[in-house]
Amino acid sequence: MGLGCSTSSGPELKGRTIMGRVIAASGKPVGGVKVLLGKSIVESDEKGLYSLETDSKGGVVRFEKSGFLPGLERVQVEKNFSVGLDVVLLPQGPRLSVDVDKGGEALGPRGALVRIPKNSLVNPDGERVKGAVDVYLTPIDPKRSAELRAAPGDFVTEEDDRPRQLESFGMLDVTIMKNDEKLNVAKGETLEIKIPLPTGTKDPEEEMPLYSFDEERGIWVLEGAAQLSEEGDGYVGAVPHLSAWNVDRPYEATCVSGRVVDKDGNPVPGARVRGVGISYAGDSQTQTNAQGEFAIAVRQDSEVQIIAEHPLGGGRSREIETGDAETEVPPSVGDEGCVDEGEWVIEEGTYVDRGGETTVCSELGGQEILDGCMYEFVQRIGECGATFKGACVIRISEEGNSVIEYEDGSRMETNAEAGTTALYGAGGRFCYEVMIESEGAFYSYVFEDGTEYNMGADQSDEFILICPNGEQYKMSNDESAAISACTSGQPDTSDEEGGGDPVSCTIELPDTGAGGDGDDDPVEEDPADEDPADEDPDGTGGSSSSDDDPTERTPEGTTCTGDPDCTGADQICCPIVDGYSFCYTQANCDLVLGR
Repeated sequence: MGLGCSTSSGPELKGRTIMGRVIAASGKPVGGVKVLLGKSIVESDEKGLYSLETDSKGGVVRFEKSGFLPGLERVQVEKNFSVGLDVVLLPQGPRLSVDVDKGGEALGPRGALVRIPKNSLVNPDGERVKGAVDVYLTPIDPKRSAELRAAPGDFVTEEDDRPRQLESFGMLDVTIMKNDEKLNVAKGETLEIKIPLPTGTKDPEEEMPLYSFDEERGIWVLEGAAQLSEEGDGYVGAVPHLSAWNVDRPYEATCVSGRVVDKDGNPVPGARVRGVGISYAGDSQTQTNAQGEFAIAVRQDSEVQIIAEHPLGGGRSREIETGDAETEVPPSVGDEGCVDEGEWVIEEGTYVDRGGETTVCSELGGQEILDGCMYEFVQRIGECGATFKGACVIRISEEGNSVIEYEDGSRMETNAEAGTTALYGAGGRFCYEVMIESEGAFYSYVFEDGTEYNMGADQSDEFILICPNGEQYKMSNDESAAISACTSGQPDTSDEEGGGDPVSCTIELPDTGAGGDGDDDPVEEDPADEDPADEDPDGTGGSSSSDDDPTERTPEGTTCTGDPDCTGADQICCPIVDGYSFCYTQANCDLVLGR
């Protein structure tokens, strides 16, 4: 999703530049991401920031890193202008295995499924593939804001040579690999997939149009139809090739227009403007021109939240009832069919929500946003004093338990069987214990005095904290929008003092007889090399019908110590270090690896 950057300050631009930040769905910056457009390529730094100079007038910008779905965003770049493009990347689904000599099915997160007929896959040269293949199923829920932002493209298709906007009712990326090669479906063959329904879906339709994503053009292409499954929990359809798939309905588009200015009335060029459906599941975006003007496509006769974001952080949001005039996609500035919202005054460093409440970006971490028991909870976490920085030692037992101890005495102890992680502050003082519920939806924090806080997400995907006295704190979508507007495009300064390369840790492994003799020198691990490959994004796990070897779920060359089958509830084989993996819940694995 884009964030525009003004060219009114700084050095004069003599070409076309795309710049922005790459973050994970969790909000953490992602470094080492390849950013490609045409022949131009750069990598994001450790703060997720990148700047790509290009001769291209536009196209599909591709963001690649192992373990993540590729980010794919369409962009147009004017000469001597800088375009901002912030992107959210989703971790790829866990690795599953199917023997194509026999055929079989793979069951992924949230009930996502693919059925593969025998001998139905080919390599890039068109040759039939034999034996076991790696299957990755990654559902994308349009009702979850982070996943909606990570969806490829901007929900545009073409109908009768005319662009149309789409409302999504569920997406699924299907990727199949063998020997580091991306496979595809053989000519004349089809695979059957099931796309999970979005969160909170009621009364789903029996049949929906089925679209695939064209990575070259950056649009969704109608391929047929999908039927509601017998269980009523997803849409089932036949697909002739591998890509991201989407069940959608085109909607009649109209537009909202306006002019973004600063407090002195000067235009703000390059500001990102987003349209987030309230009464529908859709997201569109554009940016202001040199005069600060914009026109954005939205659904007719609907409620929509329009957010204008300052290129240097801050912005303003409004809730708007759209009109019924049919307009082009994308709309043009000056289109008389647009609902004209007039001037939007935005200031760097402040965000005004749709209710008129103002947030000072520099105070986002203060009591102004984190009030009540949430503020108390954050204070207690902060009082712990656990920095988790500097040199450390990771000690791993044969049972898969671990202790990560840092030079200031702060440490993290994980009990794999109990599914708990205890954290200690500087000097070794106990702070709190975290237990992750089996489905990974809620975290339970128990402090040294026995008080307990429960944190997670509710059915509407809003953040919720349940405090010891029963009080509940929720972070609304407006507060989430404030955080997005205030932080978009800004460097992460949370670790300015440390800077430089990450500090490596010494790992002490048990004598297991599998992968090492226990007498080897300690292994040095670089935290920058963390890779979310084989993650289960939502903690629901996955399985495959023809997977006879349980270690196939682990990275190549590893085995799970103590319990190769990972028979514990909701456990996966967590790759602590190359060649050594242990049975943890997905959430505990993420916590231990610092994800």
